[in-house]
Amino acid sequence: MKKLTISFLAATLVLTLTACASNSAETSAAQSETRRSSEAARAQFEAELFSDSSAEENTDEDSLESPDSVTADHSTSRTPDDAVTLQRCTVDNITFSVDSSLIPQSGGEGIFLSPDQTYAYQLQGITPLGDYTPQEFFDALLETYESKYDIISTDSTVSAYTSPDNVDCYLGNIKMLIDSTFFDIDVLIAPQKNTVVSFAATCYKDDQDIVNIRTVSSTATFQIGDTDYVSGNSFIANDGSELCLYADGTFANYQYADDYDGAYFTGAYEVYYGQPAMDQVISMTEYGLTAEEMEGALLAAQNGYVLSDERQSLLLPDTADSTDTYQVCLDTFYAIILHNDQYIAPDEEPMKVGNTMLFIGYYIPELQLLDMTNANAATYAQYTYKEPATKLH
Repeated sequence: MKKLTISFLAATLVLTLTACASNSAETSAAQSETRRSSEAARAQFEAELFSDSSAEENTDEDSLESPDSVTADHSTSRTPDDAVTLQRCTVDNITFSVDSSLIPQSGGEGIFLSPDQTYAYQLQGITPLGDYTPQEFFDALLETYESKYDIISTDSTVSAYTSPDNVDCYLGNIKMLIDSTFFDIDVLIAPQKNTVVSFAATCYKDDQDIVNIRTVSSTATFQIGDTDYVSGNSFIANDGSELCLYADGTFANYQYADDYDGAYFTGAYEVYYGQPAMDQVISMTEYGLTAEEMEGALLAAQNGYVLSDERQSLLLPDTADSTDTYQVCLDTFYAIILHNDQYIAPDEEPMKVGNTMLFIGYYIPELQLLDMTNANAATYAQYTYKEPATKLH
């Protein structure tokens, strides 16, 4: 898994060469002279583009598009001094901003070319972090680049960084040459999202001052585990039952889906996700799940999560080779606590129950699926999203 993720980011670097082809090693002397004659005009343009890069972090959240597709939003978002107008772009679960004058390239995900075709910006690649530390990942990627390309300068260590949506990240920069093309690369690493995002700026090697990839990477936000996908919704379990988690904090667990006149358990529920879920599980000492066990299970799952009907516990992830793997992270980890109050069956008096059940596992957004372990019974269950829960009793 480690070699795969590093090789993937290194390989996708070639894509930027096609976006900035006019500035590759084949650029003619006449084209170079034309670039230099327009230096004053470009300098004025760049002064407007990068006059206040920090302000680009405060983008308009209302313009975010669905992460299911790549989008470029040409509605404008302005900095306080109206010096820079931005367009938003979403690739998979990452949203970032570039200057609105840049031209999105058809057929290229997240690639933007300057109007005079002298430079390009792009989201180079997105890959899981796996069980790397941020520094390990950056060092391995740098080593791969060093074996192939001419490194001009690089950060020796990644720096702590907080994204505009308050995600704790690490950031490192690499500058290098491929033939006559200059690359300014930022590697953005978010452990709690199990995500590494690489952004690249490219231009002709003698025009390095016209690009600054930090003006793009500093706008990046994550739509991975960014909301509670569970509370207020109903789910169909793989045993045919239906779990309705109502918005008021109560639930009904029906024996059969859509049979709302049949038998069901009812009570109150709690939902935690992300670090609060980890903390909650560890605090419930009666289940004997330690911080070390939970962290180890998370790291193993981050290397490629496999769904399996045979797995008996979240702490024993399926390690079989499979192409059907999913990206999970700390922020998609859930703990669901059901406080069973009553069991209600047709033509019977309600029966008081009074026990608590803990379910732990991951939400897989692309499947709208909860992959869970019942910590009370040490059994495995899957819950597929149905619809917002509507209270009937």
